[in-house]
Amino acid sequence: MKPTSSPVSVAALALASAPLIHAIDVAPTTLNQYLTNDPAPNGVSKLLLDTPFVFPDHDMRKYNPFLNKSVVDAYPSGAQCDIMSNGQICRDRPAYGSGLAYLSTPTTNSKWGGPTTPFKVFLSHTDRGPNQDCEELADLPEYNKGTEWEDRVGEGFPVQQFSPTVFSWVVGPGGVRVLKSFWLKDSKGHPVPGRSNTGNDDVNYPYACRGAALPLTPGGLDFEDIHPHPNGVHFWGSEEYSPSIFMFDATGEIKTRLIPSSPMLANLTTASANYPITPLLPPILTERRQNRGFENLALSPSGTTLYAILQSPIGDKSQATMKKTRVIRAVKVDVSNPLQPQYVGMYAFLASAPTDYTKGEKPKATDIKYSAAQYLGNDTILILERAEKAGMKLFTVDFSAATNMKGLYDASLAPEMAVDPSTLNITFAKVSKVFDSDTIPNGDTYFAKTEGLAVLSPTVVATVTDNDFGLNKGGRSQLDLLHLTSTLPFVRNVTTTIGKPKCEFPLCTGRRCYAYLPGPAHRHVAAAACEIVGGKVAKVPFYYTVKSFVKGVGVPTGKDAWVVPAGNVRFEATVGGEGKVLSRGKGWKAGVVCEVARPAVCGGY
Repeated sequence: MKPTSSPVSVAALALASAPLIHAIDVAPTTLNQYLTNDPAPNGVSKLLLDTPFVFPDHDMRKYNPFLNKSVVDAYPSGAQCDIMSNGQICRDRPAYGSGLAYLSTPTTNSKWGGPTTPFKVFLSHTDRGPNQDCEELADLPEYNKGTEWEDRVGEGFPVQQFSPTVFSWVVGPGGVRVLKSFWLKDSKGHPVPGRSNTGNDDVNYPYACRGAALPLTPGGLDFEDIHPHPNGVHFWGSEEYSPSIFMFDATGEIKTRLIPSSPMLANLTTASANYPITPLLPPILTERRQNRGFENLALSPSGTTLYAILQSPIGDKSQATMKKTRVIRAVKVDVSNPLQPQYVGMYAFLASAPTDYTKGEKPKATDIKYSAAQYLGNDTILILERAEKAGMKLFTVDFSAATNMKGLYDASLAPEMAVDPSTLNITFAKVSKVFDSDTIPNGDTYFAKTEGLAVLSPTVVATVTDNDFGLNKGGRSQLDLLHLTSTLPFVRNVTTTIGKPKCEFPLCTGRRCYAYLPGPAHRHVAAAACEIVGGKVAKVPFYYTVKSFVKGVGVPTGKDAWVVPAGNVRFEATVGGEGKVLSRGKGWKAGVVCEVARPAVCGGY
């Protein structure tokens, strides 16, 4: 990521020194072998780790230091969390896994293998904070069964002032090491809470759903997915309440939040939230089902295009037709100028049919939901689908030939209400399955709380679970590596030259291509400064310093590439422009270079 002095850069955040919080020796196999050896697809979905990486215990007040100590200390910790009653939360088992991003930034801390064994940095985050389902508590004698609170519907918030938190961490032979964390903040530096915004959200109550309802918090966020912006300074996140998309910096400050343009959200303003709010998205999104908002977000590598995807179909699921609908909506936003974003499209695809799940408990259509996404290129994303007691699947979703429903169904439920959506003359996005838990022992329950997704290579992805802060003996969050049944549409072979620019991207049509090539002699490869558009190479200026380039170092036999030694920054450029130079100095010369290594080696996306 690009270094910067103010605000704190993503790289600085990720690589800041921090004490070893806790490590659990559970996984003898490290991530690195899957970043340098890309397992060939063989049509079989499988787990690559015999035992998952388990996340460390971490007291809530360490990462939310403003919380009341007496409130937090009232909840169990350590071994108590394994024997506590159902409905209880654990104060030192963070819900690390609501979203996941892979930075591919190496760290060479000697505790984790030394300078010749760089470990890759990940980001993940919590959701809105510890919460208890009032209807579930009503069935528990130790809580509300038979009491005056038995009929309540909503959520109990044991720690009412909790603020959603982002963590950076690495994985090594000893497990997961947390490097840094920060909580979300408003423009005044106050923690952003995780509580409901409007009457369209769950009613919030104190602990165990007892006492008077808590007041609404227009600035509250139920944080569900994260992607770092390539400028190295900002992040994009998605959340469930409005639902909305928001941008924040590496201090946690919310810079902008994009919400639906609807009178139902009239109380959500810049003044009431204490951070910038822009009504931009189509009003139909307020028809999202409770706790089923923007669970999925995908950001293009150039940082110009966002897809936000709903967790479930919209509309009242008590109505017969909409109870069975499989229509999933996604919005496309142009964020080329992050502070002046443009809503440019709305698309749809069809969720799996309940009969597509053959293990565990047969789900209903309303049980199937989407929990994480990753941009692959050319308007194609990877998305995680799951049914909690039936399993998990991964799909590529190609929106490139789908009908843009912007202006057609911005305020209409017609696609969801149609008994046969094909009668609406809509072309749905093409969906292709690349992973299915049906082939994995106990796959129906193993992935029940998998909510984070990051692509490591064309055939390997990382997933992370949300443990709900240990609720109901939920254990700890864990990281798994999955082998896909087929290769994702990533770049794999490139010929690189300098002086006479030439690019060959056999599998890169229609997407931006750039990457780094790690190795002991250098840190980065010069980034690509070209895009493939309609099968033709579009060249743009690219700046490089001759003295800093070493020809052929660390390049596979038969490949010709110019690599940058350690200490040089990443460059990038976009088609049709002058090529943004992130850092220049004396001796820099203009040129054009098209350069990519396969993500199996560089971790590209």
